[in-house]
Parts: sequence; C-alpha cells; structure tokens
Amino acid sequence: GAASLGAAEFVLLGPGATVIAPLSIQSQFNGDVVRLTYAPLSTIGSYQAEVVEAGVVDRAGNVLGTGTLVTGFSIAPNLAEWNNLAGGLWSNASDWLALQEPLATDTVDIALTGVAAVTYDVGATTVAALSLQTGGTLAVVSGPLTVTGAVDLAAGVLDLANGGVLAVGGTLDRAGGLLDLAGGTLRNTVIQPGSGILGFDAGTLDGVTLNGTFWISNRSGSSAVSVQNGLTVTGGTIDLSTANNGELVYLDTETLDHLSLLMGSVFGSSQLT
Repeated sequence: GAASLGAAEFVLLGPGATVIAPLSIQSQFNGDVVRLTYAPLSTIGSYQAEVVEAGVVDRAGNVLGTGTLVTGFSIAPNLAEWNNLAGGLWSNASDWLALQEPLATDTVDIALTGVAAVTYDVGATTVAALSLQTGGTLAVVSGPLTVTGAVDLAAGVLDLANGGVLAVGGTLDRAGGLLDLAGGTLRNTVIQPGSGILGFDAGTLDGVTLNGTFWISNRSGSSAVSVQNGLTVTGGTIDLSTANNGELVYLDTETLDHLSLLMGSVFGSSQLT
C-alpha cells in the first residue's frame, strides 16, 4: 500500500511537455490502488504519464523502486467522415458516417473523386478542421463555415461561390488542390503555397495573408476581387496582367504590405481601386 502520495510522484505531461496537475490523488482499497483524477483532456496530441518510483512508499517503508515508470497515450481528433461518393448536401445527416452533421469538435474529412460535389448549404457552422484529400468539390454556397484549426486542401476543389463564406482560424494549406474564389468570401486565414498559381475570379478577401503569387482571372469577363481588413502578400505577386478587365478593389483604408503588383493586359484594362 502507498503511504506517501503527491503530484511530484505522479506526473502527466501533455502535448508540448506541458505539466498537467491532477485534481486529486487518492489511496483506495487499503493502499492497494492509487486513483488520480484529472480535468477532461481535450487537447489533441501525445501524452506521457510518469511515476517516480522513489517517491512511492508503502506503510512498511518499502520504496517502489529507483527508476521512473513511463507510459504514453494520445488523443486523436473526433472525425466526421463523408459517406456518399456521389456527393450531396452537407445538411443531409444520412450522408455522414456518424449519421449526423459535424460538430464543433470534429475534423471533417471529405473524400470524393471526379466531379462529385458536397454542397455546404447550411448557415453558421463551426468545425475543428477540414480535410479534402482525394478529389471532388466542396462548394460553400452559404455560411459562414468556420474552421477553428487548419484546412488541408490536398486534392480536389474548394469552391467559394456567391454567398459562400469560409473563415479559417489556422492555415489553409493548398498542397495540391484548387482554391476557387468565385464570388464568395474567404476570411481571416493564411494561405500556404501549393502547386501551381493561385487564381481568383471574383469575391472578397477579408483579413487574409497570401504566401505566394495570385492572379485575377478572366473567366467571368470582368473579374473583381475585393479586399477588406488587410491583405498581406509574402514573397509573391498580385498579378492583374492576364485578366480581362480584372480589378482589385479595396473596400476600406488598407496598407499594402510586402506586395509586388503586376499590371497591364493585352485583353483589356486592369485596375487597383
């Protein structure tokens, strides 16, 4: 049985080697069992539990040992998986593997191929992270869809159409997919460079940092991308030169930070307003 118990003998390290203190340490069943109670562990990552043997002594004065007992475990994200290869509506609970729409603590995994598309058709929703790994399209036509963590766009298309709003608290990593700003709003994120050039047709960048080059496309014939609450371009260029009457429109007073601007077109006029 244990006669000496304390937080120094029982150590729990969370992600980043953060020490997590127990709420209580109790000796039960005549000292045969030690019970440690912690607040709910919600941070995703690896944990390590340690017992310092020299600090654990039974009633007879016997020390447990001279080393440290170590065991590890991890907390994985809650995963909300799309379960209809033909696509469908985000609001259709039966198309999600868990038979419910994603919750605020869920990492959303949408795996499609070809032209299949999932349409985000609900109002304000929050999820923990978003992953598109295999192809297909996630079309955001309403919102805001708020992602508190990162968006991993490894393949496929993330389409922000008219009325669609996507707010990303972490980074938006374009590892291999297409981010298509086609009339919607992208809010409060850092876009990491990926393969190819980042092109926008129309819509709004709201408090966005772009790590790389992007251009205003000419698919609609008269493309206008609006900017509000700051735009930072790091190590890249805003390219209006290939656009047909492409425009970059600032909706409020802005500071151009780390920006290279390329203008002029053989097809029409390019504007910064």
